[in-house]
Amino acid sequence: MAYAGIQVPAGCDVLIGDNEANLVNVGVLPEDKETTVSVSYDSVEVKGSKNEDVQRYVKNMSAEGKFSIYQILLDNIAKFSKGLITLESVPGTPVTGQTQTIKAGWENKRLYRLDGQNADGSEPTVTAKKGSTTLTKGDDFHVLKAADGDFYVSLNTAGTSHIATTDVITLTLGYTPKASVKAKMGAPSVEITPQVVRFMKMQGDKKFQITLWSATNSSGLSFAFPASSADKPTSIDVTMTGGLDTSRAVGDQLIEIVDEIGLT
Repeated sequence: MAYAGIQVPAGCDVLIGDNEANLVNVGVLPEDKETTVSVSYDSVEVKGSKNEDVQRYVKNMSAEGKFSIYQILLDNIAKFSKGLITLESVPGTPVTGQTQTIKAGWENKRLYRLDGQNADGSEPTVTAKKGSTTLTKGDDFHVLKAADGDFYVSLNTAGTSHIATTDVITLTLGYTPKASVKAKMGAPSVEITPQVVRFMKMQGDKKFQITLWSATNSSGLSFAFPASSADKPTSIDVTMTGGLDTSRAVGDQLIEIVDEIGLT
């Protein structure tokens, strides 16, 4: 007899973004806290004068995801209730001439994150060389902004300099890093933008994932700073409540569950 749908305790990842194509992992989840997702609704029964069933239906459907994270990154926290928090990057001291090496064995057109990023989100200055040969930007290499907001370099073996994946490529960067990030909030009334939130568990190469299509932070922000004698880092607890995304088809507006583990 085959047993399907048994999931080993392996934790999960939580991803959040404006849409399904732009999800960002919020960070490391604590080992000793469960991540939970639940669906609730009001059940309505309409009966006739003889107590016969006339109609049964549900309304006010919602979903709730609860989790904690160890990595307190303000960029990700701002996504929990987009519009509630305003982020301000404080620029630090400009950096020039910093080198970054892409070792031989790199992959053609793969994105490699730049070690230096500008505080204001603009593109860093990048020059690239193969030995003493200066490569041409827009031909031998491209600098691209990814969904996470950072800039990456992509190398192209079909460029005019004929670089090969066996070559060592040296990048020289110029940028102004962040000295700090400030998160600000507080107004009589704030309109927040619901986000897509995905809870994804991997078991081998198979996944079990739950997606809330229109969720907002309903728990506020609660930071826990353990005492120095505690064997765990600072964490933050989050509750995301999902409502209906009426831009989606009826029947697919609240939640989607994808199961690759429980197949027979």
